[in-house]
Amino acid sequence: PDVVGHTRHQQGNAVFTTSSITTVPGTTVATLVGSDTEAQCYPHQAIDRLGDGLIVSASDADGVIEAVEINPAQHPDRWVVAVQW
Repeated sequence: PDVVGHTRHQQGNAVFTTSSITTVPGTTVATLVGSDTEAQCYPHQAIDRLGDGLIVSASDADGVIEAVEINPAQHPDRWVVAVQW
């Protein structure tokens, strides 16, 4: 709530919410799910800073990072995707 200004990302008591997710064109996640999707989330944590070699591949309407993947330009021989939904 301190970042996005509301408590939707900290429901507690295992309350899942539906988030609208927008993918970044050209990413693996976009190839897998299309340009956008909805996901059932139990949001209580979010990525603040990306690790080296990762790129954002999807976010929600509040700009919260929902998916990352390895940067194919830096690591063309690897395939890694991580989502927070």
